[in-house]
Amino acid sequence: MISHYPEFSKLSLDHKDWFTNFVKQYDPYSDFNFVSFFSWNTDGSAEVSLLNDNLVIRLPDYLDGHPVYSLLGTNDIDESINTLLAATDKLELVPEVVVEAITAPDVYHIAEDRDNFDYIYSLYHLGEMAGGAYKKKRNKVNVFVKDHENYELVIQAKKTLDEQTIADLKALDRHWATLNSRDQGDILAERKALDRLLDNFAQFNATLVEIRVAGELKAFSINEIVDEEYAICHFEKALTVHHENIYTFLAAEVAKQLHADGCRWVNWEQDLGLEGLRRSKESYQPTRMLKKFTVKRA
Repeated sequence: MISHYPEFSKLSLDHKDWFTNFVKQYDPYSDFNFVSFFSWNTDGSAEVSLLNDNLVIRLPDYLDGHPVYSLLGTNDIDESINTLLAATDKLELVPEVVVEAITAPDVYHIAEDRDNFDYIYSLYHLGEMAGGAYKKKRNKVNVFVKDHENYELVIQAKKTLDEQTIADLKALDRHWATLNSRDQGDILAERKALDRLLDNFAQFNATLVEIRVAGELKAFSINEIVDEEYAICHFEKALTVHHENIYTFLAAEVAKQLHADGCRWVNWEQDLGLEGLRRSKESYQPTRMLKKFTVKRA
């Protein structure tokens, strides 16, 4: 189903099972997660190929849209990199496992790409928020709970979505956008990706956790259970105009649900070098980072 390099196949749902089984051999890098790759492929330009039994992806950059080449695998890596560098100046989003398989690293300029490191968290710690490192977060959760003592507060996990739930999720996303100061182009791109995931939700092993107050949706998080160890967070939105601590409360509730589903870790993806997002993700005490690199000729 997947072309061999230099030919590429346009990404489609037909690739899901093969793609998912291939990447399960490695740590769950967000750029090589099928659901993420599929959801953000809003213009249909994402492509996949096989080179020396390694998976090659070609996609637009998340921020400026330039074509990005990357690969995952450990077979004949030096030859594979040399082949790809004949088509592009550099490889990006290259997982650490690929870099470790290079036999002649001095031939290349290899640099850490900190802005694209994936954040990995312990679901147990996120759910419990115990200890000194989580004191501020725990206080925020407690304030949120106390402030809702006289409200009908419902936290619900859903594996399937009906039409009304999808409509509510899209409506909250639109409301969230009116309150957010981010670049409108970024907001629109994310909206298209979210809509694409929601419209194909039944195809994926995803879980929605929603928070409703007096029947109205105020926050949601969509996570995919990747395997028996890991989940990955794809989208998370909350209305801070309802309560300033709602994101912290949501994070704890989602962690409890995913941990109950048997997962130990969650990938919250990268921060893209956005200062506010980096501060927020670091404040939740990541257990480790999945490193990525750029690779070009020395």
